[in-house]
Amino acid sequence: MKRSIVALFSYFLFSVSLLLSGCAGISIPSGDTGTVGAVSEDTVMISEPDPDTVFLEDYDQFWDELEENYPFLGLLEDFGTDVYGVKDTYRESVGRIDSPEGLIVILNQVCRQLGWRAHLSVADTDTLQIFVDLKEQENESFSPWYDTVLNSRTIRLYGLEDYQPESADEDRDSEERTNSGNVLVRTYDDISAVYLRIKSFNHFYVETDKSLILEYLKEYENYDNIIIDITDNTGGDSNYWMYNIVAPFGGQFSFADDYFFEDSPAYRKFYAGWEDLNLKPVKEWDGSMKITDLRIDDLSYFSHIETTVDFSEDKSGLVDSNAKRWLLVNNGTYSSADSFASFCKKTGWATVVGERTRGDGGLEPAVIVLDNTGIVIRFSIAVKLNDDGSINNLYGTIPNELCRRKETPLETVIRLISDND
Repeated sequence: MKRSIVALFSYFLFSVSLLLSGCAGISIPSGDTGTVGAVSEDTVMISEPDPDTVFLEDYDQFWDELEENYPFLGLLEDFGTDVYGVKDTYRESVGRIDSPEGLIVILNQVCRQLGWRAHLSVADTDTLQIFVDLKEQENESFSPWYDTVLNSRTIRLYGLEDYQPESADEDRDSEERTNSGNVLVRTYDDISAVYLRIKSFNHFYVETDKSLILEYLKEYENYDNIIIDITDNTGGDSNYWMYNIVAPFGGQFSFADDYFFEDSPAYRKFYAGWEDLNLKPVKEWDGSMKITDLRIDDLSYFSHIETTVDFSEDKSGLVDSNAKRWLLVNNGTYSSADSFASFCKKTGWATVVGERTRGDGGLEPAVIVLDNTGIVIRFSIAVKLNDDGSINNLYGTIPNELCRRKETPLETVIRLISDND
């Protein structure tokens, strides 16, 4: 199936896979921090009739949902994780909590012990605010998501009634909002390279960073090398890299992605009805695609998506550059940042340098709501394959050029450029 860039990104591919920080109300960390943020005084507390029961029920529901819908649970043992040991250990702690926030702390620790793999996490307020925005935009493609999370209990718990993300505050100084410290630039004149460091693809930075990045790219367009550093970038919105980084250079690119699904309630709720995925039963799979790590008997449907992105017709704002492009990644590169690395490898848009990423750059994760507290859990259910048949969600993207021992991605690319010179 071939899709145009406008239609494809409007529906599903790489769109708003968000692990954001800097929240009001309940602040849940992204999957790489290991800490739990504060709860503001404005958060509406929910009175439960029997806390000894409801929190344990929600904890057990969390695990029931994983066992029924999360296709990677059985593979975590391969990473040295005692999955059910984690379950039993933290279950003992549930009886000592007296608020939904206490359960959030426990569930966040469980997700940390499970490695936060494939977006397994407790949703934060910024993530849920995205679904508020999508509903206000009447984006029906995401109705299964916002219809799930925008229930009265979750809205109260997360303080979504009148919440606005700090980075979207229009009353702040415009220069401060534009250059928030998310984008850093410097030059290496001895190797004719401009270095662009982008810390996050935060959804709320897509528009505010666009003009800044274009300004930098045009200012240094005569350099022979452009180094884009997304190490430790845990993602956000793929529109950031697609329109802020790739589009200014123009061109047309085609690439393909393969996804597999188990038949589960979450699959039927979030993906089964999407004609754009062109889902087919696995029994129709001709075996042409490699697949490892999952038994084919565990999978029910697959989707082969061919995508063409075309920026050649838009001549406004294009950068006049013949520079060689380099993309720096490491094991902190995740989610939509990983999808950028995958795009670069498949299309040759840039040479990917560094360490294997954390992966899971693909379709929007599923969401489930715990019945008693309204806590929202996110996890991927679309099994994305790398070209070698390994599971991208768990094993990430391997760079074109790997770092040597004790070498950083930046040191590696400087060495490679110097050697080529």
